Amino acid sequence: MATLTYNEYAQLGGLTLLNGASSSPTSLASETFNDDANLRPTSLSATWLPGSSNSGTILSQSRTYDNASNVINSGTTYASVPGVSGSGGSETQNFCYDEQNRLIWSGNGGTQPSAGNGTCGSGTLANSLSGAGYTNTDTYTNLGQIWQAPLNGSGSTEQYLYCIAVRRTKSAVCIQQERPAQRAAEPPRSTPPATTPGATRPVARTTA
Repeated sequence: MATLTYNEYAQLGGLTLLNGASSSPTSLASETFNDDANLRPTSLSATWLPGSSNSGTILSQSRTYDNASNVINSGTTYASVPGVSGSGGSETQNFCYDEQNRLIWSGNGGTQPSAGNGTCGSGTLANSLSGAGYTNTDTYTNLGQIWQAPLNGSGSTEQYLYCIAVRRTKSAVCIQQERPAQRAAEPPRSTPPATTPGATRPVARTTA
């Protein structure tokens, strides 16, 4: 069982998990959700209640956004699980986007690039979660397709292929996209002088 509460935006604001008979249930844990005026989730937390025989925070998370509603920073803390070695910890992640709102970098460590014409989170990168440290970089083709990125969002960088269907043979042609180098400006081509149809060229005259 659970009881639910809502905020002024009619979004879920709280959740209390219950156990036992509906007439006198025991409160086990509570969750709190917060949204901003744009109905974007900004934070959440889960806490043990006395009926669980535990105490403290189970989970907490916060988020910040840029003006285009891209998540640019996220902070998360997990409680350790009793008897489980290496459990629990926290991390602070930042995310960077280009001027077209495409994700170009994410991580909880490493060296974050400058925002350039896009946006980046400003949190201090950190991670104490076991085996969860990461840094990802994504690049795109001129058509906006992923060109290079980690497979499944983590690990080594992979090159992506795109297949074009060929109707006549019902087969597919896979093309390895390459980012073309910036073309240098071409010099203007010379245009032959216009001539009037039927016109004759001038002929040099000689004098006796």
